[in-house]
Amino acid sequence: MTTPRVVVVGIGPAGPEYVTAHTLQEIGRVPHRYLRTARHPSAHVVPNAITFDEIYEAADTFDDVYVAILDRLASAAAEHGEILYAVPGSPLILERSVRMLIADARVECVVHPAMSFLDIAYARLGLDPVDAALTLIDGHNFATAAAGHAGPLLVAHTHANWVLTDIKLAVESATGDEPVTILTRLGSDDERITHTTWAELDRTVEADHLTCLYIPQ
Repeated sequence: MTTPRVVVVGIGPAGPEYVTAHTLQEIGRVPHRYLRTARHPSAHVVPNAITFDEIYEAADTFDDVYVAILDRLASAAAEHGEILYAVPGSPLILERSVRMLIADARVECVVHPAMSFLDIAYARLGLDPVDAALTLIDGHNFATAAAGHAGPLLVAHTHANWVLTDIKLAVESATGDEPVTILTRLGSDDERITHTTWAELDRTVEADHLTCLYIPQ
């Protein structure tokens, strides 16, 4: 018996100009399509897709969201044999649902690489992440993930001001004058790069799902 297959693609960090030709080819090839969220500038490149936005609205925790998404994808793959699952950015960068899908024995998971927000962030910050020894961490786990790092840090999943507040409060030794940079909607027409201080971290911009944070040290 053939194991049901989930083909995973990423729709890039912003508009359709960042979506690869290979990704578009896979989207066109697989007729049964699922999209983690329609809240993305390139969501329209995945036509006739079923989204999981209602799960985010109904679930109590992100753990509940990811478990529900996995169950839906596994059931759909079993029904159709092969389905497509599209996620924002790259499926290989901070996509917990994809990591869980790869480990799920119910399906065969085929992951195709895609451009992530990281490439645009590096360009805007003017740094080589290897040369700078930059560490990428998840804003939801900032207190533990940043422990022991002197910097620099690029913090993803800073999708709301309460996340920025949690990050600010996690560093008790901060004076408040330390410089930070908030990058919002990278690659889009309304991209915004905001230089501010630790004290003003959660007061300077209205963070959304296309926001990340750079901490020089």
